[in-house]
Amino acid sequence: MRRITRRTLAAGLAALPTLAHAKAPGPRVQMWATASGGETLDGPNGSGNPFATALIETMGDASLDFYNACAQIRERTYTLSNGFQAVETLNVERAPEWRFAPQARERRVALVLIFSDYSASDAAASLPGAATDGARIERAFAGAQFETRLVANASRALLAIELADFSRRSARADVAAIYATGHGVEVGGVQYVLFGDHVVADGDAGLARAARWADIAPAARARKLNLTIWAGCRNNPFA
Repeated sequence: MRRITRRTLAAGLAALPTLAHAKAPGPRVQMWATASGGETLDGPNGSGNPFATALIETMGDASLDFYNACAQIRERTYTLSNGFQAVETLNVERAPEWRFAPQARERRVALVLIFSDYSASDAAASLPGAATDGARIERAFAGAQFETRLVANASRALLAIELADFSRRSARADVAAIYATGHGVEVGGVQYVLFGDHVVADGDAGLARAARWADIAPAARARKLNLTIWAGCRNNPFA
């Protein structure tokens, strides 16, 4: 495990079955702040993740369609992280002409999930930059006319409630977005998000108490576009 400036972690998940098998009416586009196996940066003095900065900058550029916006996010993240983070995307071609710029008569909803306080964990360092990013990302989505809800340091029970609520709300929207960050790992191709009281000393056994990204992302169920963004690490500290 690396401390403070790198978002690493051990994780695992018990399921949120009603969402895991839900199908979004509209296309789902996935974005990761780093490549599989990679780490992300939690900047010094709470300055946040370079990916969050790149995303916010790009959301403010009304001239870009979605295809070119994703390209700019990749380039800016790579530059701001000095080549440390390589953004990955999936299914961008399914919504190439959509824009972050507000559109008339388009209902947008966003859920921002931040896990930054790990003071109850035995070894996982808290992430002050992630907390900063939560406020910045919330403002950016609100500025793009998303009805935005920020949830910080949710327990597993609260996360399930928030996801169920967002699933219902997003099903009535045209565009839905989920942005999440915190300590995360990827094991065997499965991404996990660690809660604030995660016991790192439990090793692989702790996976049963984390949340799987595959159970979070399907809560976005809008008609036109569903954008799901994971901004944390994807490495495996147990390997």
